[in-house]
Amino acid sequence: MDLTALGARLRSLARPRPLLVEVPGSTGLRWTVESQLRELGWVAVTSPTEADLLVVCGEPGPELAAAVDVVWDQLPTPRARVVVTDVARSGSDLSAARDRLADVAHQRRDVAGRGPGPQDQEMAPGGLDMAGRGGDRDGLVLDQLHPVWGPVLADWPAGLRLALVLQGDVVQEVGVHVLDRGVGGPDDELDPRAVAADEVGRVLAVLGWPAAAERARWVRDELAAGRDPGPRRDALVARVRRSGGVRAATTGLGLHHGVDAAHRVSGLLTVLAGTGATHALEHDREASLAALPALLPGLEVGAARLVVASLPLAPVAARAVTRG
Repeated sequence: MDLTALGARLRSLARPRPLLVEVPGSTGLRWTVESQLRELGWVAVTSPTEADLLVVCGEPGPELAAAVDVVWDQLPTPRARVVVTDVARSGSDLSAARDRLADVAHQRRDVAGRGPGPQDQEMAPGGLDMAGRGGDRDGLVLDQLHPVWGPVLADWPAGLRLALVLQGDVVQEVGVHVLDRGVGGPDDELDPRAVAADEVGRVLAVLGWPAAAERARWVRDELAAGRDPGPRRDALVARVRRSGGVRAATTGLGLHHGVDAAHRVSGLLTVLAGTGATHALEHDREASLAALPALLPGLEVGAARLVVASLPLAPVAARAVTRG
């Protein structure tokens, strides 16, 4: 048995390792897919090299489709790819993709059709750009790196790409690009409490608190389905509010319009905890996008990721709801 056949056979006995890509305007669809992955026991990964299943939530525009193709080329064999565009068909789409992982003939055709990988192309060692040189704020000349964050990145706003200039692990400059701007539109009919839970989950994941992030996403799914999360929501809100680690990491960070990351998280928790009255969620995405080039320089990369996670950068339009 060759390695392709062996890998596919072993994959049929294991759980797929999906990497999710969210198309702008497909937030609700992503929620559905993440909920189904939880039910199946499939754990989403954060890197293409860890993944064997690429799940695209929504139909991508031309710019995002090109970025997805680059990520697809980075997945090792055996691999499968699926574009989920319909909530009603999402379960069967995922099942079909899992079957392709275990299909030896399909995997052999995939191997035969693959072009040269990044290791076969002329580029810097390891596929990374070589560092340039540039002056820092103290007048010293230091190495500069030019990484790109997004658009395919775990716990990241859909369709956002940031081109960074780093010296060491400190951000010097930021270029902001929104892929396929004007293609499609934001989600509608999303409960703002569910949106708040999703964004709290993103912040907690970036902070390195995955258990709490998963609880936030469970609460999100209950709210999105019209169910009352009850005490589990209240316990999550209370625990995050009490957390000295969350408070220390977010206080004074990413000050925008007089509000720092700590106050943004507190506002999300207030929306999430609300009962009875009408709830609304401010989502000034364009102002937040415009602020990024001024907010991120001078921050270490971890703090910069946290600022991005805390800002309302997701292309969603939450509606006000009244539920007793």
